Amino acid sequence: SACGGAAAPAAEELSAIPVRVVSPSYRSTEPSIALTGILGAKEEIPLGFKIGGVVASVSVDAGDRVSAGQLLAALSLTEIESSVSGAREGRNKARRDLARAENLYRDSVATLSQLEDARTSLQVAEAQLRAAEFNRQYAEVRAPAAGTVLRRQVEAGQLVGANSSV
Repeated sequence: SACGGAAAPAAEELSAIPVRVVSPSYRSTEPSIALTGILGAKEEIPLGFKIGGVVASVSVDAGDRVSAGQLLAALSLTEIESSVSGAREGRNKARRDLARAENLYRDSVATLSQLEDARTSLQVAEAQLRAAEFNRQYAEVRAPAAGTVLRRQVEAGQLVGANSSV
């Protein structure tokens, strides 16, 4: 009334708002179920390299969705290619040695034992080449199925051992 000159409303014009006071209580319409257990992935496949080496790249992070066959990580091929190249050269040398031993055996200069040793050396060199080429195939980790990456345990530049989880 002081500011605008209007009179204040009379006390009887204010109406009371009814309020009801209740005590809170817990009520459930469904029966409660108590369970214990461990929650985990439906299927988890730990992945790793067959051989050891230096990790060249890791192309996924934890939580990433991946598709089947997608490249996840790769080793540096410098050392692996060197072993393949060395095994290939060893096989080529064993082939030359066998050809030389066969010619010498035909000329009665080499013994049967020397010829058989040359054949064995070629077989060993070919097996070493197959193993080196097989290992080169496993210098990459690819997703075996579509899914989600749960953990990333390596970084580029890290040295990993054979069969260690990455």
